[in-house]
Amino acid sequence: MAHTTSRNGAGRPTAPGSARARRDVRRAWLFLLMVLPAFVLAVLVGDGLLSLQGYDAGDSAVPLHVTLVAGGSALLVLMAPGMASPRLSTVCARGGTVTRPARHPA
Repeated sequence: MAHTTSRNGAGRPTAPGSARARRDVRRAWLFLLMVLPAFVLAVLVGDGLLSLQGYDAGDSAVPLHVTLVAGGSALLVLMAPGMASPRLSTVCARGGTVTRPARHPA
């Protein structure tokens, strides 16, 4: 085999120019580009959950459990594309689609 095997279900090698390899690269870039919209969505989710529980975003007397529910949910929304992007880029690198720069000893 000329290329390393990627996880594509059947254990077949993924050629750099194949449709599966191009799809993997597109997905990796898409998830990387989704970080900014995820930030906006996380702010909206956090403020929405805070308002849903009867508090304003500027209140100083918000209980801890309310803050944890709103902030934790917003954090999960924010982290989702940031955690998927490195995973997908690793899949691309293992499949031979993306070449990594050579590491030179110092």
